[in-house]
Amino acid sequence: MKILKWLDLHLEEAILCILLALLACVMMIQVLMRYFLNSPLTWAEEFCRYCFVYSVMLATGYCIRTNRMLKVDAVIVLFSKKVQYVMDIISKVMATIFCAILILPSWHVMMGTKIGALWQTSPAMHLPMVILYSCAPAGFILGTFRGIQSIILTIQHHNKEAGNSQRREGKQA
Repeated sequence: MKILKWLDLHLEEAILCILLALLACVMMIQVLMRYFLNSPLTWAEEFCRYCFVYSVMLATGYCIRTNRMLKVDAVIVLFSKKVQYVMDIISKVMATIFCAILILPSWHVMMGTKIGALWQTSPAMHLPMVILYSCAPAGFILGTFRGIQSIILTIQHHNKEAGNSQRREGKQA
């Protein structure tokens, strides 16, 4: 169970850290190879681009899970806690629906129905393009899962706080 809890809390962070470390190392090696040995790596730019694209798509689930989605809360803080809670749930539901809607089109792109990704290979590394395009459905599936999880956790937290405030009011009376 400890492994599942760790994966729940840190899966995206671990993957994103690995991708960032790989990207930084390969770019540093590329700079050294190009400027000091005058022999650049042919695959480094493509590899770094793939790491970057994967990190962007997988960060969707991380941002939803950690409640770090883009939002303008300057107006939201003016409302009561109840209205803030409702707006928070609505934004999480909308983000989850958005991710869920995009699973199928991204799956079609990955499977090659739009661009023939199953038969194309990348120019430098000669990897099937389906590997690159698989990041979109993976990111949207993870975003949908994390969105549902975030909605449930937010509702549970709200109900727990409501129960605690009712107990405090009962003790004061």
